[in-house]
Amino acid sequence: MKNYKRIITFFMAISIIGMNAVTVYGDESNSLAITENVSDGSLSIEKQPSNVTKPNGENATFIVVAKGDGLKYQWYYNNPNTTNGFVKSSNTTDTYSIKANINSHDKGFQVYCVVSDSFGNSVDSDIATLTVGTPLSIVSQPQNETKQNGDTAIFKVVAKGENLKYQWYYNNPNTTNGFAKSSNTTDTYSIKANINSHNKGFQVYCVVSDSFGNSVDSNIATLTVGTPLSIVSQPQNETKQNGDTAIFKVVAKGEGLKYQWYYNNPNTTNGFVKSSNTTDTYSIKANINSHNKGFQVYCVVSDSFGNSVDSDIATLTVGTPLSIVSQLQNETKQNGDTAIFKVVAKGKGLKYQWYYNNPNTTNGFVKSSNTTDTYSIKANINSHDSKRITPRIIKANSRADNTRP
Repeated sequence: MKNYKRIITFFMAISIIGMNAVTVYGDESNSLAITENVSDGSLSIEKQPSNVTKPNGENATFIVVAKGDGLKYQWYYNNPNTTNGFVKSSNTTDTYSIKANINSHDKGFQVYCVVSDSFGNSVDSDIATLTVGTPLSIVSQPQNETKQNGDTAIFKVVAKGENLKYQWYYNNPNTTNGFAKSSNTTDTYSIKANINSHNKGFQVYCVVSDSFGNSVDSNIATLTVGTPLSIVSQPQNETKQNGDTAIFKVVAKGEGLKYQWYYNNPNTTNGFVKSSNTTDTYSIKANINSHNKGFQVYCVVSDSFGNSVDSDIATLTVGTPLSIVSQLQNETKQNGDTAIFKVVAKGKGLKYQWYYNNPNTTNGFVKSSNTTDTYSIKANINSHDSKRITPRIIKANSRADNTRP
């Protein structure tokens, strides 16, 4: 009878509970304890693992969020660098972590998770991919710029990394504000050079950041407003004797000046020819044979902005060596007559200075006020009973009789 009652009670419990799982406890006193294990819904994934991009060396974490009863997790991974396909992982939690490696994960790394419950149900998550991002770094720093007044200076930073952002800062040393945040958020910063407001320079730098929260500052670059190109002193004509060296010089102002001389020998039909001389000075030895018709030079001066200016043409003239062609002649004059002494010389730009001596005195030769090629004096029987005249011929400064072409 005891067994019969126990069977009836058990059957009624089954009828009431239906198909739900039960646990039945019984003993010899005919009492039954029934515990119900009821599922509150089907197995589902609430949040899929997301794609992750990480720099080389950082940890990537994939998480799956599921609901159900007695959940279990099994991750699978695939490295596209191999042909193995997806492989079962030892990871059986809701999280999968891996360190990004630019070498082995250069083609990415994939994972997904199989979630199962206590009823034997299972569901696959989406596949999530690890992309190994490029570490943030500046490849090319912004460079210093020198510009003429009114020209535009462009500063550029080149960086590598993931989802880069740029923020420029500027400083005008004419103020005491220090570096201020610019509205410029591109990889390039442009400003027009102003000789008044930028006379002390203008500075910029850029902060570059990536999608991982990393940031790096560029070097500071400076704008200098340069001097416009101009020639301050032109090369001058030169007159030299045969064998002497003529030196032509150009003086210019500007930024990063370069010089290129050109020459022309009128004895040829070549016209002006480019010289190997690239300094501010051009030297040549005067040659009476090859330079008898002269020798011409000019210089092209250029600056770092690409501007250039031509100097005037300067000419070398090879002069006649200084010599006296006709010496002074002694003169005999009657008292009261005028004696004329004359010297004939050849050379370039001749100058004359006469000296005289009256032996009636002890002064010796004295400098005369006469600076021509002729010296005249009236004979005086008393004071000039014996008088000597001597000329000195002085060659003129080499530029004294030159005119510019």
